[in-house]
This record gives sequence, C-alpha cells and structure tokens, in this order.
Amino acid sequence: MKIKYIENPVAEKAFFSLVRAGLWPKQMPDASLFNEKTDWEAILRLSMQQTVLGLVWDGMSKLPAELQPAKSVKLKWYSIVLRYEQANELINKSVVEMTEAYQQNGLHPILLKGAGLATLYPNPLHRCAGDMDIYIGPDDYAKANEIALSMGFVMHEESDNHSHLNKGKLCLENHRKVVSIYSPALEREFLKELSEWYPNGADTVEINGKAVPVPPMEFNVLFVFLHMYKHFVLAGVGLRQLCDWAVLLDRANLKEINLEGCLKGWQYLGQFLVDYLGLDPAKLPHYEPSFHDKVEIAKDMILIDGNFGFNDSYFYSMRPKGYWAGKLFSLRYQSKRWVKVFNLLPAETIKFLFGYRFAMSFRRIVSDMGK
Repeated sequence: MKIKYIENPVAEKAFFSLVRAGLWPKQMPDASLFNEKTDWEAILRLSMQQTVLGLVWDGMSKLPAELQPAKSVKLKWYSIVLRYEQANELINKSVVEMTEAYQQNGLHPILLKGAGLATLYPNPLHRCAGDMDIYIGPDDYAKANEIALSMGFVMHEESDNHSHLNKGKLCLENHRKVVSIYSPALEREFLKELSEWYPNGADTVEINGKAVPVPPMEFNVLFVFLHMYKHFVLAGVGLRQLCDWAVLLDRANLKEINLEGCLKGWQYLGQFLVDYLGLDPAKLPHYEPSFHDKVEIAKDMILIDGNFGFNDSYFYSMRPKGYWAGKLFSLRYQSKRWVKVFNLLPAETIKFLFGYRFAMSFRRIVSDMGK
C-alpha cells in the first residue's frame, strides 16, 4: 500500500506554523493551533519525512510550556536533534579539512549547498546534514579525487556531474559541473555567470572559525533553485530544499535575476515559499501572486514525495529487481507524477523531460549495456 504523508489537516497546519517559527527568528508559532489534543506524533513523523525535525523543534520551543508535547515525545524528539547536531559537527569539521587540503594543492574548491546554506539558518546545527558537495571544475576534477582517496575516501560511483566518495558516515561529491541544466540557452548563460566569478570571486562563510568559499549570493540563489526545481519536476523534493531556498532568498534580498527558460517554475514554487514558509514576497524577484490558487497542489506533492522523493516507500518496495522490468516500472511510476507537473507547468516540464531526463536515461542505458 502506498504510504502518504499524514492526512490530518489540523496537524499539517500546526506543522507549517512550527516550520515558520523555526525558520524565522522573529516568527512565533500560532498558539491557537495547539492544545491537549494536538497530534504531536503525527507532527514528529512529518518532520522526519521532510528532514526538518531540528527546525520544527526550534519552532516548538517557542510555544508556552503548557502547549508543548509530553516529556516522552520531547525526549524522543531531542534524541534525534542531538544526532542532527553531531552529524553537522562532523560535516563542518570535514568541510574545513577538505577545503584546506584542496587549496594547499593549488585547487579552488567551492562549497555547494549543505553546510554553506546551514550558516544562514537561525541554528545551523539544526539543519539536517547531507553530503559534502564541492565544486572543483573539470580541469582539477581528477586531482581532487586523488586527494580525497589519499585522505581515506573510497570511490563509490561517478556521474556526468560528480564523483561520489565515502568515508565512514561521510559522503563527498567532487563536482566537475555545478548542475545539469535542461536548457542549452540557460546553461550557456549559467556558465557565463560562473566564468565571471570562478575561481577568484567567491564569497565565504565562516565554519568552525575558518573562511570557506561559497558561490556569490545571486549565483547561489539561481543554482539552488535550478537544482531544487530539477528534482521537483523529475522525482520530487522535500521541505528542507524549499527552506534552503527561502533563507537564501531572504538573505540575498535581490531585486532582479535572470530566469530565462524557468520563470514560471520560479514563480510557482516561489508562491509556495510565500504561502507556506512565510517568505516576504518583496524578497522574491518576479513574484506573481496569480499562482496562489494552484500552490496547494505543490504542497501535497512535496509532502508526499519527501526528501528528494525518498519518502514514498511504495516505489522502493514494489520496484522489480530485473534491469528492464525495473526501468519500465520506474517509467510508469514517474509518468504519473510528470502528468501532474505537466498540468501545472507544461512548457517547462517538456523541456526537462526531453532536454534532460530522457537524454540522461538513454546515456545511462547505453553505458550499462557497455558494462
């Protein structure tokens, strides 16, 4: 049976109120949504599915004591928050080590997403930690992999974009490309903007007292959006990815941004940030409130899909083990989702599917057959 998010409108409203309170320092949760009947177990499950449990904990901590959950629930909740903190401390330590190792060998590493975005949150250690994504460029890509291997990482796999290396609980991705873009025109513009600041025009964030290079703010806003939007169309994203984009937009305070080929997607998901995450629309260039009536569809998809689509256990439990049978199952399953996205954003969905997804799948099948 397909497992969906909690179908409890009251708990859902309470959940989003806590997310907003955790996301924005001056935002308080709506106390009228909480009482002795509050389904805290449902809120906890949803927080875990969306990988925003630390953020929701921070929002819950702003409630009066009498409206907070029972001690047993808080103890279980906080034990997971502690694991978030420990994971972030390990990631931060490793980010500094890898950045310094690459720089000492003449490379120009740029930290993407992850720990860099976490510094924009009210409590950076409460953002769910993920992989270490480091842009190194095509010229130094092989050298970066050699350095990582010499530091105890083990190569897991490689793609067109990056290598994936593991070391204990750590996952490192060395990027030769920042992101795959479905539109040739948009990719040319993106690469042009990249060349204007890389390698010597990066911004920095402070991690463990060290300055770590990250993309300039405007470029980072576009990159984070394109990465998230690609996943939204193709397989799904969770709330953490939308929260990352929201705190970045809030800090960037941009008035204009070049959105050739992806304006509608920007406006549609941007409406979600305004309606559900409380982003000030003045912080969202090209804001278009006409998407308000359709944004609930995106909300339902995000809550069902979860973290990069991994919340839906139906897909992973039912997918056949055979190579071709698995491919056909994935195509049928994903096609149903693509129809939903097409009804919302028809032109951009077609560009994604034919300009990126099908081309990438064809190359992967050819590669697999070659092995």
